[in-house]
Amino acid sequence: MDESRSAIKIIYIAGKITGIENISKEEFERVENIIIKKGHEAVNPHKIPGNEVEGEHWSYYMKKCIRRLMICDKVIPLSNWDKSRGACVELFLCKMLRIEIIDEKFKPMDLSLLSIFFTLGLNLLLEFKKEEKDDKEQ
Repeated sequence: MDESRSAIKIIYIAGKITGIENISKEEFERVENIIIKKGHEAVNPHKIPGNEVEGEHWSYYMKKCIRRLMICDKVIPLSNWDKSRGACVELFLCKMLRIEIIDEKFKPMDLSLLSIFFTLGLNLLLEFKKEEKDDKEQ
């Protein structure tokens, strides 16, 4: 038996959290349960110590998530990853650092670095437009 195939893997879950926290928690927990049932360890960003604190800047949460992502063997993006600046950053890092991106059925996903980079750029543009609008309204 190939030992690398049966070894327990640490699998990170990447997806949108900001703005949909309650809906998001359910989806993260659903995928977390799939990972655990397969005999692996799941890293659910909602459950990272310190992430339960409310009112911090986005970067506070991302630093905690990225620290945990760096010890993972694989990552499963949720279907809403492309709507999340944070998930785009996480997936970009995975591609650059050769952390395998898989789907919920544990099959490799064909996400190109270019598509992740483009989606991240689009998310950043939308975020800056929103901040610009908020600044004008104040």
